[in-house]
Amino acid sequence: MSQKTATTTTRSTTRRLSLDFFQRAVSDVPSEGGITKYMDLRLPVHSSSSNDIRAIQCECCGLSEDCTQAYIRRVRDRYCGRWVCGLCSEAVKEESQRLGHSHHIIVGEAVSAHMEICMKYNRTTRLNPSKSLARAMSDILKKSSSQKEEHCKIGRSYSSLAAIGGGEDSMKD
Repeated sequence: MSQKTATTTTRSTTRRLSLDFFQRAVSDVPSEGGITKYMDLRLPVHSSSSNDIRAIQCECCGLSEDCTQAYIRRVRDRYCGRWVCGLCSEAVKEESQRLGHSHHIIVGEAVSAHMEICMKYNRTTRLNPSKSLARAMSDILKKSSSQKEEHCKIGRSYSSLAAIGGGEDSMKD
């Protein structure tokens, strides 16, 4: 037990020393500025240009994000000087894997290809979403009706001849 009390005494002394140091440090600060002014002086100063948060717009899809200057620089370095949002960066990665040439050339080609897709989408779908929806629905109906006609012609000719004629004579026609 003597070892336990010695450890406890050491911990309390250490804790007391750190609190005493803090109390002395606070008492040395002039009262008009308060603790926040003192603590602001003690914190390391970061360059404001790298930590400034700035709204930036994706050059592909137009999505806006709030990012630091350092992050913007890293993304632009990675994507050949262009700002690409997170969603578009995933699409560019897939496109570059599909192309499969040397890394720097591929990323540039993949960004360009993705930008073309986004520009085409923005010119048609984004400008008039109701017209785009109507066009998509008509395409779906055309595809489904053409599939039904092909399927029905085969089924109808076989089943109607067998049902009407009832024999092999009707199957010859």
